[in-house]
Amino acid sequence: PCHAQLEFCVFLVSGATGCHSREARALRFWFKPRVPPDERFHDAQAFFRELVSPQDFPKAYIDDSVLNQTAVISEQRVLDLIEMAYPNPMNAEVKDALESLEEKGLTRAMSDGIYVRQHSVDTQVVKQMPTLCSSRQPSIAVITALYCEKQAVDAMMDNQETYVRYTTV
Repeated sequence: PCHAQLEFCVFLVSGATGCHSREARALRFWFKPRVPPDERFHDAQAFFRELVSPQDFPKAYIDDSVLNQTAVISEQRVLDLIEMAYPNPMNAEVKDALESLEEKGLTRAMSDGIYVRQHSVDTQVVKQMPTLCSSRQPSIAVITALYCEKQAVDAMMDNQETYVRYTTV
């Protein structure tokens, strides 16, 4: 068991809704044997007072200048997001950037609003893995969650056939 425990409540404000929520928190303290038992609670309180001291407590974690900045969406950033979502393509809110990438042959539409990155190796999108004749049976199957993992495996293999089975959330 701990030597001292301080319990307190914090009020959190949701940035999205502005709603306040109350949470109970506890700090537990363990002391070295050389600290006398009658001083432990005092030391715990002193630590807590210093922890929440108004002089040292930050006024805001995010500066107003950061809040007023608009995010710059580049084609490369959209490609990176698609890579992170592979093999589960993401719904794109940046339709113009995706259309531009599609015109350049860097992405392709899978279904309404869902895109994947296009690369030089032919990839077949399937709902279920196909039945292959014995001469075309795979000698290895690799399952990846990240596009970069797939690219690394593809780079090491010759004559690979890639099947992508994806789901949307």
